[in-house]
Amino acid sequence: MPDLDANTLDPFEGNEGPAQKPEAQTSEPDTSDDSLISALLEANGIKDSSKIKFEEEDGTIVERPWKDLSKEEQLSILSPQSDNPDYNEDEINLIQKIRETKQSPSDYLEALKKEAITAIEQSPLYEIDGITDDELFVLDAIDKYGEENVSDEQLEELIKNAKSDPDLYAKTIENLRNTYKHKEDEYNYQKQQELEAQQEQEFKNFSTSVLNEIQSLDNIGGQNIELSVDDMNDVANFILNRDEDGNSEFGKIINDPKQFVQLAFWALKGNDIMNEISSQMKMAYEKGVEAGKKGQSQLTFNKNPKDKPSARNHIQSSATSLDIE
Repeated sequence: MPDLDANTLDPFEGNEGPAQKPEAQTSEPDTSDDSLISALLEANGIKDSSKIKFEEEDGTIVERPWKDLSKEEQLSILSPQSDNPDYNEDEINLIQKIRETKQSPSDYLEALKKEAITAIEQSPLYEIDGITDDELFVLDAIDKYGEENVSDEQLEELIKNAKSDPDLYAKTIENLRNTYKHKEDEYNYQKQQELEAQQEQEFKNFSTSVLNEIQSLDNIGGQNIELSVDDMNDVANFILNRDEDGNSEFGKIINDPKQFVQLAFWALKGNDIMNEISSQMKMAYEKGVEAGKKGQSQLTFNKNPKDKPSARNHIQSSATSLDIE
């Protein structure tokens, strides 16, 4: 049996050779999970997983990345919402429309409201629109034949025969609606013309009364006055002349709170104030006459300019001569 060299291989060991250190395996990150989550988020209306919107208690909107959410928050987002029995198909469609407009629900509803108001303002409303097709057909038949000349059975037979051809019946109804709308337009136009003519006549009557009062105005607050032609024209124009919107200068005063209050005050107290001023002026005049008779008039004519009263003393003496309380 040959001797075994210390450097030789042990015959009882395998021939695999010396043990080698296993090579380190580099594994690439698996992105399949991220792709799946992104797809699920996008299905729930979230296109950017780094900017998921949350509403705080105070109503403010904040953005948080998906990786920072708790497990409960992530599961809540990924939970299917379409199976919620609280939403019917119409409600789901409405929510989808709101999302497509990128508006808040309140803004979306406000926009719908404005559109509806605009549509109502731009399109005329007709009484005929509140009548069904069959009712319109019957009313037209009664108008043609006379109510006393057609029975209910005959009217039913007329409707039945007309509906035997749906297309022709629809055209008949459309024609009837257009005809009656035209009649309604003519009626409304005539009523508007009559109303405008009545208002114009009323304004003419009012203008005549105003002009008569202006011409006869000869006393205010107990004081006799005489208006010139220019004064009378100014007052008449102030009251009667109207701008494009139909407003007079006097009407504008009525719509101005400050001037309206002043006008109301003079309407209530104007005569009393004028009477008081007239009384004070009369008393001052009488005092001046008496003082003049006694040689005590405060209005003196001095030849020496140095003895002439100053403007300040003259104003003070004039004020004291009026017994104004």
